[in-house]
Amino acid sequence: MLLAARIRNHVKLVSLKPGNLQIGLVGAAPDQLAGDIARYLSQWTGQRWLVSLSESGGAQTLAEEQRDADDKLRDTIASEPLVAQILDIFPGASIDEIKNPETTDAAVTLPDDNGLLEAGQNSDDEEMSG
Repeated sequence: MLLAARIRNHVKLVSLKPGNLQIGLVGAAPDQLAGDIARYLSQWTGQRWLVSLSESGGAQTLAEEQRDADDKLRDTIASEPLVAQILDIFPGASIDEIKNPETTDAAVTLPDDNGLLEAGQNSDDEEMSG
């Protein structure tokens, strides 16, 4: 988990070829990060990996890409007529968090109709016999 977070926040991809990865480091990346990546890639693939550092170039970090995608989504949602109207009515309001209903943990689950029917039949039988 720690390695994944470090890669997401501190690594810019410069070049990737089989057995050879060139990256740029940003922020407060640990000195041993390139060595850690090389070691884990070698363990996971069974192939020797050379990870080298580049001073220039490279793509955005994964965290930067995610931030840009979130900003774009936030702008798209804010431009929807209903949302724009709500933001106009409440000055200073902002869109702080966007949740995808398909990925939320608190999904509402309802029992199927058969379960409801069986439960209703059982309770009716007990009331009628008593």
